[in-house]
Amino acid sequence: MTGPVLRVPTDDDAARWSALFDDAEVMRFIGSGEVRERAYYDGLVERQQELAEHTGLCLFSVVVDGEVAGFAGIHPWSHPWGPTGSLEAGWRLGRRFWGRGVATAAVRSAVDLARSRAVLRLVSMIHAENAASVAVARKLGMTRESVHRSPDGAPVHQFGLAFGSPVDVSTRRPVAVFPGRPPATAPSRRRGRGDPPRRAGRPDGSSPWRTRGGTRR
Repeated sequence: MTGPVLRVPTDDDAARWSALFDDAEVMRFIGSGEVRERAYYDGLVERQQELAEHTGLCLFSVVVDGEVAGFAGIHPWSHPWGPTGSLEAGWRLGRRFWGRGVATAAVRSAVDLARSRAVLRLVSMIHAENAASVAVARKLGMTRESVHRSPDGAPVHQFGLAFGSPVDVSTRRPVAVFPGRPPATAPSRRRGRGDPPRRAGRPDGSSPWRTRGGTRR
């Protein structure tokens, strides 16, 4: 196996994510368990491209042996319940990529990248019965902090991870991140000659973290 490699999702990745997650078993512990339509992933990819452009972090596409396996990365927890506004480490893979250490390696790389960008704390929100994702969180050094109830009544554990200091990702080599591409570049968006320079926030001054996401493992 080569990879996993993380990259900013492309427009075409919406179809790939949709196909991978068109599986009741994959969605079993995600929200209400509903399998989403393709349009949902079109919007999700667009939001991740915006996050990547303005913050250098997002839910990245995870590529294994040249094939998109799912996503992993950092995004804001935007639900009105739980740790609203906190940055969450999230991941989700297609079923055939389970059990190979892909999720742990991919999320660890994303967590290191967040730490290198001076993020001081992350959470992960995991359904209480999702033993595989609980195991990934513990391998990352996360500890359970509290238990919430989702709007559907499901018990959801909040795991947390605090950093003492930034990490130099150049010293970590288990996963290649952004091969040949700067971290903050969204590949499907092209700038014109007359476009203003990129800024660390939106043109209206609002925070790029305040987006609608709500995706977990």
